Amino acid sequence: MEQEAQKQELQKEEKRPLGVVFLGSMNLFVFGILFLLVSLSAYFNITPEDLTAVTDTLKQQNIETTITLAQFKAASIIQSAVSVFFIISGWGLLSKKDRIRKITVYFSFGWTAVIFLVFILHPSYIDYLFLQVVYPGILILYLTHKNVIRYFSNSSKRPAAKQ
Repeated sequence: MEQEAQKQELQKEEKRPLGVVFLGSMNLFVFGILFLLVSLSAYFNITPEDLTAVTDTLKQQNIETTITLAQFKAASIIQSAVSVFFIISGWGLLSKKDRIRKITVYFSFGWTAVIFLVFILHPSYIDYLFLQVVYPGILILYLTHKNVIRYFSNSSKRPAAKQ
């Protein structure tokens, strides 16, 4: 009976919360792998004509900006680096790594701070920036919830081996 109770307790601890699966998968597959492929493709395949078309499209949406090819390539490199972070974050969340959970929360706070800085510098971008702050906000709120913290903190506590 006691062994059965211990087994049920271990299974309860091992049950991965749906939010961890969803956010970990989003980080790994969408913001990580997919965005890495897109940013690398953009870096290697963008032409000056493509860049002109992008600038024209932005102007149609009342976003007056000019982007040089060098700036676009630098942005693609930065996006690639952020995508690598999301791959690590997604893998860490799905693998129940508490340190990665904490780093993801800190990164999300930094991401939010950058978005607010851009808003201060360019208040007209509010419609576009609002969507950019939703996902890191969800990450912060969910990954700092007490049940999620408990789930991740249990990853470092292993049951004692039977002798």
